[in-house]
Amino acid sequence: FFFKQKTAYEIQVCWVQTCALPIFKKISDQLSVADQIIPKDVLKIIKAGFKSIVCNRPDDEVPGQPAYKEIEQAAIKANLPIRYLPAVSGAVTPELGQAFGQLMEELPQPVLAYCRSGMRCTTLWALSNAKKMDRATIVQTAANAGDRKSTRLNSSHQIISYAVFCLKK
Repeated sequence: FFFKQKTAYEIQVCWVQTCALPIFKKISDQLSVADQIIPKDVLKIIKAGFKSIVCNRPDDEVPGQPAYKEIEQAAIKANLPIRYLPAVSGAVTPELGQAFGQLMEELPQPVLAYCRSGMRCTTLWALSNAKKMDRATIVQTAANAGDRKSTRLNSSHQIISYAVFCLKK
């Protein structure tokens, strides 16, 4: 037998397609974040108690990633409100943070927001709360949500802290 060596991307896609349940990282009672979901996760998300979904991942970020429309169709079929607010990695803006805050006010809660790892969603949450909460609380809340990659978590929280600092000026 000959087995083709799988690339890291093929392994990730395989894992995403067979994962029993996305990993939810609780930010608050109103919001949790997750990495990429797939259409069949929608019913599991409902069973976990979420009342709506926000997608912060642009379509076609990587080949083979489920398109927003696929997940939207599954959510509509299950009567779960879903919204699309794509945020390009490394290009999250205060305006996107404000739009995220508006979605959080409009959508039934708790909300599950997802992107590639959950970090953009967390950054958008931080920006949406920059004028309501102090910087230390925002950064600590984001840190408490955790991340599988601790070095990424540290650099991301520095970015969150800096972004919130700039907004408070």
